[in-house]
Amino acid sequence: MCASIFFSPQFSMKKLHFLFLIFIGGTHYHSLSCLLYAACILQMGINYLHECKPDPIIHCHLRPKNVLLDDGGQLKVAGFGLIKMLKISPDRYKLVNPMADTNSSYVAPELYKNEIFDKSVDSFSFGLILYEVCQIHFSSV
Repeated sequence: MCASIFFSPQFSMKKLHFLFLIFIGGTHYHSLSCLLYAACILQMGINYLHECKPDPIIHCHLRPKNVLLDDGGQLKVAGFGLIKMLKISPDRYKLVNPMADTNSSYVAPELYKNEIFDKSVDSFSFGLILYEVCQIHFSSV
């Protein structure tokens, strides 16, 4: 998944960065509007993957370090294929390996408890990422 994001000229993109925990010049965070715009692009991309037919794509491992920017300002989501799922019904899944990396702070409770889940697990993770973005931004204001 890629999406164009436009940042201020002050921003240097010499290598991949963690999108939501990034500093400009080492001292200031991106403006809130820039971060929220990036969050909207990320959510639109996740929604697009969830609407794939016949089988939606569920990331299950969404967290800030899996959301990257390349030198051209393209949003990249990494970490696909790390979680194996068993399809229970058209929109319900279960982890094949319940011991998979569920120790992340961004994992939805259904995954952590090895319960049947759906695409909402990515929405849970996205919500936590967005909350963290707002916490970081407002604590630096």
